[in-house]
This record gives sequence, structure tokens and C-alpha cells, in this order.
Amino acid sequence: RILPRLDLAATYWWLNLSSELIFVGDEGTLEPSGASKRQGFEFSMKARLTDWLTFTGNVTKTTAELWNGLAVPLAPRLTAFADLTLRFPWGLALNGTMRYLQNRFADEERQQTARGYTLYEIGGRYRYKLPGGRALDAFVTIENLTNVDWREAQFFSTSRLPGEPADGVPDIHFTRGNPRTIIGGLAFRF
Repeated sequence: RILPRLDLAATYWWLNLSSELIFVGDEGTLEPSGASKRQGFEFSMKARLTDWLTFTGNVTKTTAELWNGLAVPLAPRLTAFADLTLRFPWGLALNGTMRYLQNRFADEERQQTARGYTLYEIGGRYRYKLPGGRALDAFVTIENLTNVDWREAQFFSTSRLPGEPADGVPDIHFTRGNPRTIIGGLAFRF
């Protein structure tokens, strides 16, 4: 803590595993793939800009590879998160967030790329305090505010559809991320 309202943290880390689990698309399971090593840097910050406005953010840069020098498929290389939150004393809170995941290797040979994404979200919450320490919250959130086309889960594997070669076709298989979505609700806290 350098200043009264500013927390900063920087970390260098490493992790050596004796066995890395790799996804096997044909079977929908995980299998051990030998030892791996990872290392990276992380920087995080929390700044209380005013009594009612807070900024939180972090960035992580990572390398991950198997001990034979091949890539760990789908291991994140660069991630970032930022959040700006306004909290008013009468129970209203508003926030905006950003989540970033850089493109990453989808296969051990570093030939296929799993697409990264940047997502934005805004939300609001009002808390009505009830007797006895209870509260009623009303909230609404807009996810994927810019309605980007993104992939939530991605795997590189060989599959075969009718009419394709018997050996199959290697490709990225993915689950689409949600489009712009509005979520709202009520919560009773007791």
C-alpha cells in the first residue's frame, strides 16, 4: 500500500507439475500428458478513488509448456480484468467490467489458435435494508454489452461428419459465448 487508497501487488510465480491433463476430444475425457512447467507475472491494483468510486484491475502474463518443449493446449498467455464500481450510501451500486483473454495455442505444436476475446458488462443493484440486518436487492446486468461474437469453450480435435474422409477432419470445435444478455432479479438477504 503506497498511498492510503491505493493497493498494488506484483507477483512472479512458477509451477512445475509432474503430470498435465490434456483434453481428448474423441472420448470427451482428460488424459495425463507428462510433466509441464508454467511461469508468469501478475500485476493487480485496487484504487479507492473517492468514498464511493473504486477501480480494481489485474493483468497476468503466463508461459506454459510441457517438459518436451510442446505447448500446453489452451493455456492462457495474457489475461486482464478491470472493474469500476460506484457505491452510493443510499443503497445504489453501479459497475462496469472488462474481461480479456488473448489468443492462445489450441494444440501442442502451436499450429492452431483458440480465439481470444474482450467482453464488457455493466450492471446496477439497489439494496433496500430491512429490520434485523436483512435486505432486499434488486439487480440488473447487461452481459456482452458490445454483442461480440466470442467462443466460450474451444478444443482442437479431429471429427468426422457424414460425407467427410474416414480419417476425419482436424478443426477447432467450440461453444459460442452468449450474445448480449440482460439478467435481472431480486434477492432476499437474511
